[in-house]
Amino acid sequence: MSFSTTLFRHGNRTPELTELYPKDPYLNERYYPYGRGQLTKAGKRKEFNIGSTLRSRYRNFLGDFYLPDMVEALSTDYNRTKMSLELVLASLFTPNKDQMFENGLYWQPVPYNYLPKNKDPVSIFLEFEQLRVCVHIRIYLCGKLRVYHTYHTRLPIIKSGPAI
Repeated sequence: MSFSTTLFRHGNRTPELTELYPKDPYLNERYYPYGRGQLTKAGKRKEFNIGSTLRSRYRNFLGDFYLPDMVEALSTDYNRTKMSLELVLASLFTPNKDQMFENGLYWQPVPYNYLPKNKDPVSIFLEFEQLRVCVHIRIYLCGKLRVYHTYHTRLPIIKSGPAI
């Protein structure tokens, strides 16, 4: 193997304010200590485990220690995605004894980059609220159509009322 690309999504997170509805019981929740739209402890653990899994799977390819030119890590410009990448990198490149700079600290800095929101095609798409709403509506309607196609033959029975 000479090259590998890995894509992964951010870990579990708390909801964004825009995802809550007006009478949502969690509308005023502050999600302490994480904050809105941030990684939860479970989300952090999940991302760390991704790095550990990649390390065990590609151990022979990666070698025993981190070298600066061996990885190009790229994130989007959201705290949760940058933290997710840091967690994956932390477990993917755990330092060996020679690379440890502090006793008991099994972590080393691994540089990464991110695309500013105005340059990231995914983030640009998300900025257009109407387009995002249309996509959500389409996904919702596709789900409803699937349910309709599954059960449409039973509609006359349902409309006729209880069979008692």
